[in-house]
Amino acid sequence: KIPIHGLRLRAAALLVLALAAGCAPMKTATTGRLPGIATPQAALPPGPPPVAAPDASAIDAEVARILAGSHAAMPPLRPVSPQPAATVAVIRTENQTPYVLVLRYSGPTSQRLSLKPKESGQLRLAPGTYSVAATAEGVSHVRPFAGLQQIAGGAYDSNWFIRTSP
Repeated sequence: KIPIHGLRLRAAALLVLALAAGCAPMKTATTGRLPGIATPQAALPPGPPPVAAPDASAIDAEVARILAGSHAAMPPLRPVSPQPAATVAVIRTENQTPYVLVLRYSGPTSQRLSLKPKESGQLRLAPGTYSVAATAEGVSHVRPFAGLQQIAGGAYDSNWFIRTSP
């Protein structure tokens, strides 16, 4: 397995989490803003207040299992539109990998987001401390990663993609 900041893969493919502006390649590369989050201080996308998923206890157990096993450290999210007084954090994610990406947030409003290849989606979370885990579903050569995240009100975006090495 090839270690990287996030997940590990065998062979030459590397899965990388790209967050908001200003980070170095292979850690958190700049990818621009996702649709709906135009500028810093932009209004949050409209939507319902954050609530825990009906299977929140199952999500919490999945995250605990991933954290207890072999995983790589998850890089912190970077806000695109910080709004500390906001009662919601909107996390927009784009999956540019050939795998189903599963993100799990265990905390005040535990939720799971599964994205098919080339799909994007978002979660609405209450601000707070979350244990977060990311996996590529059904792919044994991709190492999961996990960690704690302090999520404040505002908007975040992330973009997952594959980078191959020589």
